[in-house]
Amino acid sequence: ELLTDAEFRRARASALDAHYTSPVAVGAMYAALERIGFKGGRVLEPSVGIGNFFGLMPTAMRNASNLHGVELDSLTSRMVAALYPKAKIAKATAFEDFDVPAEFFDVVIGNPPFGNTPITDAARSQYSGFTVHNYFLAKAIDKLRPGGVMAVVVTHNFLDAADGRARKWTGQRANLVGAVRLPNTASNENAGTSVVTDIL
Repeated sequence: ELLTDAEFRRARASALDAHYTSPVAVGAMYAALERIGFKGGRVLEPSVGIGNFFGLMPTAMRNASNLHGVELDSLTSRMVAALYPKAKIAKATAFEDFDVPAEFFDVVIGNPPFGNTPITDAARSQYSGFTVHNYFLAKAIDKLRPGGVMAVVVTHNFLDAADGRARKWTGQRANLVGAVRLPNTASNENAGTSVVTDIL
């Protein structure tokens, strides 16, 4: 009842793509970052949603970090900005329109959107035209400083895809530190979906 007709339509349309990562998986991702020595810095969540990755970040790490998020949905982006007022949120912004210098972030963490829709950006980047999932990974790598770390939940199709162009592009610019394949039931409770995902 509080939404305008346009906001309600957008909220309804986003329901197919708005899946949230379980707290157990998020906690494991932060534990991995802590094990490799990350204590704080510039952190990007490129599809921040309502900010679960910010909210579940260990307190000491969050206090020592500058949080940046990008969210396409207008209502959701206003919610996350209200929940995390110290974070810099690019509100109602597509990741392809997010403008920040290359090699800016120490860490990228999140659960980028899955899908086969190609994303084209105005900068005509080398990854312009990648599917939405692969585009998010490629642009995130482009925005990481040398030695920076990306921890993401990805669909198994990234590692298993017959077309290896995105994997090759990524492999030429980043080193795989570790990968864990999650069971297809990992997203049942919190997202109501059965999908095979990997944490990279």
